[in-house]
Amino acid sequence: MKICRDTVFISTVLFTIALLGLVPPLFRNAFTGHDKAAFQRLDWALQLCTRMIDRLSIASLAIVLIGLIVVWAGYSKKVRWTWFVMFVIVWGCGVTEEGFSQMTGNIRMALLEPLIVCFALMVIALALPMKSFFWDSQR
Repeated sequence: MKICRDTVFISTVLFTIALLGLVPPLFRNAFTGHDKAAFQRLDWALQLCTRMIDRLSIASLAIVLIGLIVVWAGYSKKVRWTWFVMFVIVWGCGVTEEGFSQMTGNIRMALLEPLIVCFALMVIALALPMKSFFWDSQR
């Protein structure tokens, strides 16, 4: 295997970097409502928003874990259905990110900047090996 010419391997590494880049902000937000003293000082609307962010972040961490498993168990071996799973994860992240930014407004813009970079990296990683998955003559 030539690493410099293997687009699937490069794509796998890009996916891994992008997915692991999502972990710190998601992990930080997964425990936003667990400080009881600070949580009680918020009004009810902010408490609901905090709970929603908490649950969304935990679900997103699960999706990141699923993405890492799919990337290293099948995507790196050019199993065709794994490309579609990663397609759903990438575009699911993009839609969630857009909805997330509209719901929370400017409160979470510091969080969204790493998400935008990771989303762009995942789109590149998804497009890079398309020839290997769909038009490769050796399959």
